Amino acid sequence: EAPKAVAKVFIGVSAGMVLGVPIVNFLANVFTLEISLTFFALVNIFAFIMTIVFIPSMPVQEKLSYGSQLKILKKG
Repeated sequence: EAPKAVAKVFIGVSAGMVLGVPIVNFLANVFTLEISLTFFALVNIFAFIMTIVFIPSMPVQEKLSYGSQLKILKKG
């Protein structure tokens, strides 16, 4: 199940870059840069709120220190 979740996140990031940049560029050409960046900020705020609303919180099974989390990067 975790690989599917990661794939969905990468699809969202890719779609945001592929669609977001041309839309903001178009808005900057039609209106102003400030309006296009405001639109971009509003879309990101909306996405953040929808993430909070629709993504369930996961229970913590085991608390890990920051050091133990960073040690994972050394493996491999």
